[in-house]
Amino acid sequence: MLTTTARSFLALIAICIAMPVRAVTCIELDGAYLVSQDATPKYLGFIGSRFASESIQNPYGSYGSSYSTLSVRNPYGTYGSAYSSLSASNPFASRPPVIARAGQFLAFLTTNTAAGSLGVSLAQIDGTCTNLISSQPVSPVVPPQIPTYTPPAPTVVTMTNGSAAGPLSGAAGTLHDFQLSVPTGASRLVFATDGNSDGSSGDVTLYLRRGALPESSAFDCRSATASAARESCIIDAPQAGTWYATVVGATSYSGVYVVGGYQLSNLIGAHSAGIFWNASRNGEGMQVVYTQIGATPLLGVTFYTYDLQGNPMYLVGAAAIDRSKPGPHSIPVSITRGARFGAAFNPSEVVATSWGTITLTYADCDNPVVQYSSPIDGYGTGTIPMTRSVPRPEGVTCP
Repeated sequence: MLTTTARSFLALIAICIAMPVRAVTCIELDGAYLVSQDATPKYLGFIGSRFASESIQNPYGSYGSSYSTLSVRNPYGTYGSAYSSLSASNPFASRPPVIARAGQFLAFLTTNTAAGSLGVSLAQIDGTCTNLISSQPVSPVVPPQIPTYTPPAPTVVTMTNGSAAGPLSGAAGTLHDFQLSVPTGASRLVFATDGNSDGSSGDVTLYLRRGALPESSAFDCRSATASAARESCIIDAPQAGTWYATVVGATSYSGVYVVGGYQLSNLIGAHSAGIFWNASRNGEGMQVVYTQIGATPLLGVTFYTYDLQGNPMYLVGAAAIDRSKPGPHSIPVSITRGARFGAAFNPSEVVATSWGTITLTYADCDNPVVQYSSPIDGYGTGTIPMTRSVPRPEGVTCP
């Protein structure tokens, strides 16, 4: 005769065997342990009784708590974040935790569908294996041999200044990634989410990072607004480069739009004109003139320098520009010869010869960077940082 305890045990075993989770069953998972894919693997608890201190089913245990640094249930931790490559909850994780039993690989604990039948999610375990009984992991607890798989690359939508994308929708944890190229001289970078005119539902969180997609432990801004789909990230004086934004569902959401854009403090205008030089190159300088003909903004440049024989030389030119950008603004320049000074001057004797290109980029209102390029032998290419040598006229301020 089986005791009541024994009958209960067999009943639990039967339930677990009858309920498969992808490639593994609940009976296999009961007592299986988790190992991270860090350079030095870390033990992350085991799958078992909700009363066991090391069980990930124990919300108060060392590995099941949503606050523990080693917990796969900590949404802000390395192993539970929606962004970490080592996380069980990142749908694009390349190195999610491994589920093993006595040194043998069972599956990856992941939401990354690229794992196919090798992947099991926390939601599947929680929803299916409801009668786990193990009070400790099956030994030996050693890192198993891990099979390889290739996770899909995240889809990143390229945005332009001031553009919007959407509507976005998804379940809790669903990600949408965006990128925006920010030029030198931007005074502010703003990303924001909001609903459409018909409204939106759910709650999202917005992350922002320069140079790479955000992760839970690596971002430049994380929105803190608690008002559902309305979130924002603002970066003052952002560094130039590619900025990445990620919208992640705190709950399921729909009808959400994201807008990204930057403001330029040093738009080209009258404040960009003046006389500039480089103190280490005394005896050389540049005059910049700004004007506008109709709706077309123009920059004119006169660069006073010397030719290859040491004779004074003026490089003169003008070009239409996009004044909404600090640069680069390319201006074809020429050298002139042939005419005589004073009363003998005859404009028909002036001969203009193309010299090359002067390109200006304004780091700010007072500091243009000059790049030159000439196809004429001996001149070549180069860069000369310059600064304003004469103050701007009274009343002309830098925006």
